[in-house]
Amino acid sequence: MARLKVHELRNKSKTELLSQLKELKSELALLRVAKVTGGAPNKLSKIKVVRLSIAQVLTVISQKQKAALREVYKNKKFLPLDLRPKKTRAIRRRLTKHQVLFVFHMPIFFCSIWFCLWIINYSFRLVIGNEGIGITKMRIGMKSGNLNKNHV
Repeated sequence: MARLKVHELRNKSKTELLSQLKELKSELALLRVAKVTGGAPNKLSKIKVVRLSIAQVLTVISQKQKAALREVYKNKKFLPLDLRPKKTRAIRRRLTKHQVLFVFHMPIFFCSIWFCLWIINYSFRLVIGNEGIGITKMRIGMKSGNLNKNHV
């Protein structure tokens, strides 16, 4: 049996592929029996070709199954794990582009609003103490969280 051509296998249906796989496996079994009983050298060299052909048929079957699954899950929210991109563990755990925007740009927006309110709040307060009465004190700086209660 000559080696199979994968582009020809792709055009076949699943039932044809399964029947061909069955034939190849039975041929491989016959070749192994011939090997044990001391068969001709040309039969022994055929084992490698048949094993490769079996691998090719199985590969085409699995690729067709995956392609069909991709079509089913095309517009769904979640994908099965084996259809997701493999990449590396670190890349898979990274934030998505949308999450990065939300984490790094939105808080800047909110902090800038908080910063403006904070400056306005302090610029209109009178500071009573060593600095004198009636002088406005304006602190410039970012504060995280709530302001301390002892600022007056």
